[in-house]
Amino acid sequence: MPMRPAERTLTGSGSEQTSNPVRISRYAERGLSIAVDTDGSTTAATVQYTLDDIEFNDSPVWFDWPSIDAVASNTHAYLDFPVEGVRLKLDANGSDTIRMRVVQGGGEGEIGQ
Repeated sequence: MPMRPAERTLTGSGSEQTSNPVRISRYAERGLSIAVDTDGSTTAATVQYTLDDIEFNDSPVWFDWPSIDAVASNTHAYLDFPVEGVRLKLDANGSDTIRMRVVQGGGEGEIGQ
């Protein structure tokens, strides 16, 4: 059975915010698809990834994913190198609801916690 997608949703509140991270299985096949869906265009969304183990590191270093950085419309991207986790970040503008869906190739079970 393939891995089930993970999802995070945030609504703009006038201040920058980040979602809980989605832990990525390091034992699954490479390949990670992420879609960002918006219901408006005033809140910019960025997907961030980390190479730090988010299970044991309280202060992981997060990097902006260049192809999903400050987007204000529906966007999809693919990452083909291993990461430990991803999260959604919203800027301080707007009040739109943004949804991030994460699909990882291979393996079984459910990604994210």
